Amino acid sequence: MRVLIDTLLLRRTLTGMEYYLADLLDALPQVDLENQYCLTDVPKDLRHHNFYFPFSRTARTVFHLIHYPAFYWRSLTQSTHVVFTVHDLFYLSRPGEFPPGLAARIAQQGERMIEKASGIITCTHVVKEEVVKSLQVPPERVRVIPLAPAPLFRPVEDADTLAKIRAKYGLRSFLLCVSSFTPRKNLPFLVHAFVLLKQEKPYQNLQLV
Repeated sequence: MRVLIDTLLLRRTLTGMEYYLADLLDALPQVDLENQYCLTDVPKDLRHHNFYFPFSRTARTVFHLIHYPAFYWRSLTQSTHVVFTVHDLFYLSRPGEFPPGLAARIAQQGERMIEKASGIITCTHVVKEEVVKSLQVPPERVRVIPLAPAPLFRPVEDADTLAKIRAKYGLRSFLLCVSSFTPRKNLPFLVHAFVLLKQEKPYQNLQLV
């Protein structure tokens, strides 16, 4: 099967969706040697250049599937099936956090995308429920594929390394938050919960990083 993956996201600064796509491209050569994968744009720092072949509009290659790794649409080429990954529906639940008019444009585009989609991927069951309820998509068309942690996300067991990091940043026991500062991350609620937690005796020395 020939699969076209739209890699438009990798032209932007890497955040959540962009890392999702980058990690996907890194993992595919390790788990699937049966299908052929084509990329609309081949990043210069891609580890497995030889695994993918570049996309050409003039080649008229017939693809069995096009995967859009986020909820957007652009016309690329004809395909038997189209699959989107939907990471969230914040444009519906929090439209005020988008630039004026953007949430409405995404909503209009979303209706067209739903019509074209053979299937939809979500990373959590919560987002699947939102897609089914808010976009009126039959649940059998939505598949949950949870995100997997990269190999670097693992417990550090070397005592010397732990001691150096704790000394460098002045850390004791801590909670680590790695989100951005966008309103939908609800960081004020996290801080409020942290303050309440520190009132409990076992957590009085806890730090929020």
